[in-house]
Amino acid sequence: MHREYGKLLYYVMTCCVGGSLCCTVAGSIISAVTKFGFACCQYVGGCQRENIIGTGGQILKALLDLLERLQDLEELELTHLLLDSHEAIDLLDHTLNNSAKTMRTLRVIDCTKAPLPFLHVGLFFNLQMLVISPSHIDEDVVNLLGFTKIKTVVLYQDEYTCYCRRVSSRVWLDMRSNAPDLKVELVLTGAATKLELLWQERAPVSRILYNTKYSLMKNETVLFISEQYSKTLEVYSYQMLPRVCFPKPFVERSDASLVLLARNAPLLHTLVIRERISTATLLIISSTVKNLKYFCVRRNAVILRCDWPPNPMWTPNFYNWLKESSKSYEITEREISKIMGKSWKMLSDKEFKCINLLKT
Repeated sequence: MHREYGKLLYYVMTCCVGGSLCCTVAGSIISAVTKFGFACCQYVGGCQRENIIGTGGQILKALLDLLERLQDLEELELTHLLLDSHEAIDLLDHTLNNSAKTMRTLRVIDCTKAPLPFLHVGLFFNLQMLVISPSHIDEDVVNLLGFTKIKTVVLYQDEYTCYCRRVSSRVWLDMRSNAPDLKVELVLTGAATKLELLWQERAPVSRILYNTKYSLMKNETVLFISEQYSKTLEVYSYQMLPRVCFPKPFVERSDASLVLLARNAPLLHTLVIRERISTATLLIISSTVKNLKYFCVRRNAVILRCDWPPNPMWTPNFYNWLKESSKSYEITEREISKIMGKSWKMLSDKEFKCINLLKT
């Protein structure tokens, strides 16, 4: 036990967020530590650390002992503990007792193997940002969040997130009325994951981010997003180079549903697309979204084509412009640059790989 505690204390002194710090131990209190993170795969280390996930036993006891000694934390991250539910019930008890007024950022990700809500997260008086697995919230937690100062809630899924049920739309609507400025972000990450996001109906979703290789932008998904989140959506992004085959025919691609989303989402300012999409669709989107600041597409996935039939809402001049401008990459880039008021280019795959909108 003492050996494990010593390891964790060393971890605090050398690996806390914020670089070097001076950690003093006075009796049972550890002072001067304001940020602490513990991810079991990081702690174990080794050349195969990504395969060593989860904790328990003596390490868990040492972790709980250490959390009891940490006072006035401002930032805490607990990731991939994968505990049994009975082991995790009191995981945040000491932190709530010691840091209820000082905590600003809390990350609780995949701490259990089965769904376990943490009511604690709604009791930190000055919490500003909460990053949490959807398996750690329920209707009671969401209700509590509506009476806090939290500005951002990130529902974070990866390949270790266990299956759970979504929170009812009624509860999200109640929370929105109590906390109109609170924003929810939906994140799915993990190179190997083939899961889908757990959609939260009527939540005030501002960002939707896929950071995976196998996720497809499906028509029904984009239509659902347009129906549920169009009034609040600011960012819609698919990162990483894909390992899936995209449909080629226009009717099977997401061009039409993306244009619908663009028309219905007045706050949308960031759009990252890795799917097959035509130059004509890029032109329509850029001329539709008035607040678009960041528009990223893969050149290798862009089709030189005007595959849109005439629309009664378009003038003949607009449709002629659309047909002519979509005939080459260079003309498309020039016209979108004019619309956006700045230089705009399609990205190479090497450039696209560098995109990272993850806050966590």
